[in-house]
Amino acid sequence: MIDTYWDYVCEIAQVRGGLNGLINLNLSEADIAGILERAGFVGYRLDGALGWITRALKMIRDI
Repeated sequence: MIDTYWDYVCEIAQVRGGLNGLINLNLSEADIAGILERAGFVGYRLDGALGWITRALKMIRDI
């Protein structure tokens, strides 16, 4: 079986009883965009990364 990043996130959350204190889940989309822009993301790469990270944070919050 090949595990995905999502499988690992769920496993870590289960072992820790959640993800509080491990990562900041309260970043706004504007915060994330700013971080990505400072890292040099532009155009479709910025849009793609922003969408992926925003959706991933929402999924993690919902655990």
